[in-house]
Amino acid sequence: MTSQNERSWKSGPLYTGSILGLPRWKFWQKGFAAAVESSRASEECRQLAQKAVDYMDATERVNTW
Repeated sequence: MTSQNERSWKSGPLYTGSILGLPRWKFWQKGFAAAVESSRASEECRQLAQKAVDYMDATERVNTW
């Protein structure tokens, strides 16, 4: 793995769990949901975050983990 790839997969200070897996999925899902409700986020950001939440919810419904 190249150093650029390693940086891409490295988690930041807010997430300390495993690189891949359902906990990381839930972390991002929760973060997008928070962005939807954020008064500090722009309307475009809230709309894109809502699309991400909707996509993740739909993906969960059709998959078995």
